[in-house]
Amino acid sequence: MVYAVLLLLYTFQDKGVSTKTKLSIAAALGYFILPTDAIIDLTPIIGYSDDLGVLLFTLSAVATSITPEIKAKARKKAHEWFGAIDPQELNDIDNQTF
Repeated sequence: MVYAVLLLLYTFQDKGVSTKTKLSIAAALGYFILPTDAIIDLTPIIGYSDDLGVLLFTLSAVATSITPEIKAKARKKAHEWFGAIDPQELNDIDNQTF
């Protein structure tokens, strides 16, 4: 889930991305951090399923704005925060959305 958030964050920060795309990203990230949403986040496992759905939907909607450079930045930051990450897990997210 963190990789998906990072992809959206770095896409949002890209100067070449349209305002409409940035608004979609801001809405998705806002939904992600909002503690009250469709399924309460405090519910184990299930609580984040709606957040993940919103993130993946938004990723697929803005996929044309996600450059290889953005993917590289997101992977690098995820590695900095969490150490070794199975690249296949990140590829799975890329393959689901792009």
